[in-house]
Amino acid sequence: MRYFLRLGHSFARLQVRLCHQSVYSSHSNPRRVGVDLGEKKLEIASGRLARFADGSAVVQLGETSVMVTAVSKTKPSSSQFMPLVVICNLLAVDGVNDPDVLAINAASAALALSDIPWNGPVGAVRVGLVDGELLINPTRAEMSSSTLNLVVAGRSEQSMMIEASAENVLQQDFCHAVKVGIKHTQQIIHAIQQLAREQKITKRTPVQALLSSS
Repeated sequence: MRYFLRLGHSFARLQVRLCHQSVYSSHSNPRRVGVDLGEKKLEIASGRLARFADGSAVVQLGETSVMVTAVSKTKPSSSQFMPLVVICNLLAVDGVNDPDVLAINAASAALALSDIPWNGPVGAVRVGLVDGELLINPTRAEMSSSTLNLVVAGRSEQSMMIEASAENVLQQDFCHAVKVGIKHTQQIIHAIQQLAREQKITKRTPVQALLSSS
């Protein structure tokens, strides 16, 4: 009798577990899109990891990959700050490709693939200059001989952030590098927007916090 009771309890737990997994999987919609950046391919994926977060994305270049999760409260904060947490996790480093620019794109994708309201997405690339040739997201070895270290982040044909260090780079070459960088950020933005359309993301309506007057 005890054997059948234990068997019945085990079957019930199995049913609950299968039911939980079916519900869990129904909300996950694994997607992946690739972005050709010159000779390199950037991959943006979502729906396999951190599926209980409001938004999550994994961006990979070579064997270097970064995961970013975004979580925000639905109720407004009593302060002027939005209750938002964005966490970056380094999954793998191949020693060839740097993860810093990947983290920017992963954060952008995580927010874009969530219902959190914001005015993104953005895209980011690093531009190097080696022997007069511009390189998009150059490797660490290529950067060691590059006379330009330029990071460009932008949205909708506009630059939002430019950080650079250079050694005797002409102004026209620098301006050309910025334009090339912005052009490639648009490819990343379009890829993130494609993922958002495929997952049919609907943004929540922002709620204005009522601040008590002092």
